[in-house]
Amino acid sequence: MGAGSMGGANVSLRNNRKLVKKRALRNKGEVYGKEGVTKIEFKKSSAQDMRRIRQKIQGYKQERQITLLIALAVSFFILYSLWWWATS
Repeated sequence: MGAGSMGGANVSLRNNRKLVKKRALRNKGEVYGKEGVTKIEFKKSSAQDMRRIRQKIQGYKQERQITLLIALAVSFFILYSLWWWATS
């Protein structure tokens, strides 16, 4: 009854075994690349670029602080409203 699915599984296993036999062992250099060959060079940033990046980061921090303050105020208002409703 289930011979078709088992036959497919057997063929898959046989093909996988054939693949494993064909693989050649590799050394670390072939897999990860030669040591010292890759060198990353970054673009030099001017003082104006650094200033602009710093201002952008400060803007993100300020937005996050404002968002946190608003979330804290809303949470406090909800908790206070629940407390007031429960005690009245």
